[in-house]
Parts: sequence; C-alpha cells; structure tokens
Amino acid sequence: MATIDEILQLRIALKDPSDIISIEKIADESLLPTEGQPQTIYYDEMKKIYREAVRGSNPLTYRIVKLKLGDAQITRAIDEVGAKKAECRLLELMARELGSRMLIIKSQVGSDMTQVQSIDSMYKYYRAMADGCRDMLDDDDAQIPGGSAGGMRRMKTPEIAGGLA
Repeated sequence: MATIDEILQLRIALKDPSDIISIEKIADESLLPTEGQPQTIYYDEMKKIYREAVRGSNPLTYRIVKLKLGDAQITRAIDEVGAKKAECRLLELMARELGSRMLIIKSQVGSDMTQVQSIDSMYKYYRAMADGCRDMLDDDDAQIPGGSAGGMRRMKTPEIAGGLA
C-alpha cells in the first residue's frame, strides 16, 4: 500500500496541480497557516483534501484544489508497478483525459477558442512528458495503460558512426 508521502511526491513530479512546487501536510483545517506560501498547497490529513491560499483575500482564506488525479488512482498505480513506472502510467492517463476533454469542449456550441487552446497546450505538455518518461524507462517489460504484448511501440532509429542507418 502506497504511503501518503509517496503519493505527495508523485503528485509533485506529475505537476498535479501544474503550478505547485510544494505540498505540506497538516493534521486538520485549524492548523492552516495564517500566511499561505506561494506555490504551496496543504494536505488536510483528517479530511483527506488539498487546500490552497486564495491570494489577495483579506483575511486569508483557503479553497479546495482541483486535481487531475485522485489519491486512489495514484495509490493503485504505485501498488501495481512501483513509483517510477507509476509516474509514466499516470502521465499517460492525464494526457488521455485531457485529450478527451478537448474533444468535448470542441464539440460544444459556442465554446471559447482560448479554452480549447489552453487545454490543447496542457495536452501537448503532458503528452510530451509521458513520451519522455516512456523513453527513459530501460525496462522493456514496462506496461503503459492500453498497451499489450501485441501492441505497437515507439522505436528509435539506430545511429551508426554518427549517421542514420
């Protein structure tokens, strides 16, 4: 069973949410700091939710953070394939979910073009991260969701003496 520390580390590595660089654990809501740190979210261990400070609010207030992946999804991935391979699996999952959301938004009548472009750029970002992660895995047996023994795989063109074969 994955620990909460493993989940938080993987969440930061996955950039979920994308602008966060630190996740601090707190025992309960009453222990939220009076001055929230920039790019930091707080994990409430009692309620099992993530909160972030609302900038410019006086007095400082906190809101619940919208995440792309749930803790249960991250735990399941870590338990199935280990933390390093789970990162690749979850990046792939995030890219697929953004791709499907992009199709839904494009099909909506009167959808805002900036919203489509924003999701498209996020999709490309997570897709590139997933592809890079997959390329870094040395283990040929790494299973990416949707892959199978008979599936197609990316292959690199061999380089011989600095030129292409």
